[in-house]
Amino acid sequence: PLVNWLTSEDRVLDLDRVRAGEVPGAPEVPAWLLDDRRLWLVVPALNRDRLAGLVLVGRSLAPRVLNWEDEELLKTLGQQAGSYIAESSGQAALEEA
Repeated sequence: PLVNWLTSEDRVLDLDRVRAGEVPGAPEVPAWLLDDRRLWLVVPALNRDRLAGLVLVGRSLAPRVLNWEDEELLKTLGQQAGSYIAESSGQAALEEA
C-alpha cells in the first residue's frame, strides 16, 4: 500500500503527521518505519513515473513544518535520486550482459 500511494500521489510523506493521524487517506505504513522516531520523511525516488526507491530523511535538528516549496524541492531531489538509481541499474545490467 505504501509503494502504491507514493507512486500515485507523488507526495512527500511526513511520518510525524501519519503518527498523529493527520494525513487523510494515508497508506498503511510498516510498523518498523513508524516505530523509528529518528525518521521524519519518506520521499519517493521516481523515475519515469515508476518508483525506483525511497529516500528516508532523518529528523531535523530544528523542528519545522514543511511548506509547499520544501515539498517541491524534496520531490525534485527524489526524482534526481530515482534517475541515478535507474542509471545504476541499467549500467549493472549492461555489465552483466
